[in-house]
Amino acid sequence: MIDLNEVQQSPNRLNCCKCIQLNNIQYTSIQDFQVQWINYQKKKQKCYRHFEENIQTRTKKLENIIFDIQAQITKQIIKIKNEINEAFAHLQTVLLKTQEEIQYENLLFKNYEQILEMADDISNQKSFKQIESNLNIYQINWNLLTSSSQQKLEEILNNSQVILTNNKNEKYSIMQNENNQITSLKIDGFIQPINYQLLQEYSIKQVESCNAIAFNKDCSIVVAAQDKDINIFEFSQGLMKKIQTLSEHRNKIYTLTFMKKSNEFISGSCDVQIRVWTNKQNHLWICQQILDGHCGYITCLILNNNENLIISGSEDKKIKFWIKQIKWECQQTITDHSKDVYGLSLNNQQNQLISCSYDNTILVIGKSWWNKKWSVIQKINVEKYGHRLCFINDNLFTFQPYAQDCMHIYEFNNQNKQFIKKKTFQVKCGTDYNSQLFPQQFIKSKNLLINKIGQFINLIKFKEDEEFLIEQSIDFETNCLFGSISDNGDYLITWDKKSEEIQIRKYTEQ
Repeated sequence: MIDLNEVQQSPNRLNCCKCIQLNNIQYTSIQDFQVQWINYQKKKQKCYRHFEENIQTRTKKLENIIFDIQAQITKQIIKIKNEINEAFAHLQTVLLKTQEEIQYENLLFKNYEQILEMADDISNQKSFKQIESNLNIYQINWNLLTSSSQQKLEEILNNSQVILTNNKNEKYSIMQNENNQITSLKIDGFIQPINYQLLQEYSIKQVESCNAIAFNKDCSIVVAAQDKDINIFEFSQGLMKKIQTLSEHRNKIYTLTFMKKSNEFISGSCDVQIRVWTNKQNHLWICQQILDGHCGYITCLILNNNENLIISGSEDKKIKFWIKQIKWECQQTITDHSKDVYGLSLNNQQNQLISCSYDNTILVIGKSWWNKKWSVIQKINVEKYGHRLCFINDNLFTFQPYAQDCMHIYEFNNQNKQFIKKKTFQVKCGTDYNSQLFPQQFIKSKNLLINKIGQFINLIKFKEDEEFLIEQSIDFETNCLFGSISDNGDYLITWDKKSEEIQIRKYTEQ
């Protein structure tokens, strides 16, 4: 028997029937106690289940409340971020306009007397060469002005023309003695055809393929690939003198890019390595660092203006961003292309990147001012993939589809904040295959775009009214054609399979 009296001590609870009778103790049987204990456990478990169900219900409600709060916070953050972006864009516009007005005032004050002197030169029938020289000086300053400022300056020119017409009663035209043709004087300067003339005496024989060429900033050094080697040349007025050969890459060189601020250049190869070369003592070039990260051929390399960022494209479908710290390190990788990456170009503000790929897409990749990260903001599907593209300005870029005799012009639409194809431009192509490499280049000082397609190099003038005009098309009679143009546009260097020569062409105006 067991004693269930609350005041009973534990050692005295269990008793036999005889003891219980003697002590007159309240008791119950073990069997009855076990039944009561089982019922108690059942009630306890039922209570626990009820408690757990209640907790789960409350937890689910709380999670829903937290989710709603997070959604509201995220929405507010996006709204605030958009408002900040709009405010920042507006601030940039205001600053740009302020800088524009200051620039306009300074240039207008500086050039006003020169413009009047130029008009007097014309009225006094000075030589064509003198007037051309004055106009070239004026053209450099003119290109710095925006369209609104140009309109103001145009009014002054028009007034000058009226005064000159009344005083001299002459038309503004100059007769060239050599060909007796009229060259018209216009606001945007003289329309003069350009021509790159071959300096045959300076050509260099090279049987091995030359897939990449690059100039340094002042055109004193040229680097050129020779299969998997890199030849360093001293360059002076078209004459090239080899001073060193670098033989550290293990496969063909596909791309070379010179830095403008430092005496360094970068190379990309089929050995999937990017190498940074620097000029040390005794004017010898050495490899400063190897950038490993890609697992396919390096097809394109570009630098930002500050030269603290290298952007690389590869056959492995990836675009990598390398930043300069103590050494170059990979900061970020874009993997949105599904096939080989062929071309890269940065805009003037250095906050947008465009890329083209074998996957029939162009990616517009923007840099966030918030966290400095790059992300795809637009994906443009094209009918035919292309190997080269180039920003002309922040609102305009060109794209050359493979094996087509037309170049596509894309313009930024302010309404939907997207780039859309504005029009196509006819170019000379011929047959085209295996035409990757040889990127498009835009020479801002000459408003000149160099575009290789098929067996032709098209030299295209970009006019102020956003029109394009082919100034010269050079037929190399072979698709295996690579080259580069100097930063100032004075020299064009190429290598082609037919001639098996490195050829130098010099810019001339006719």
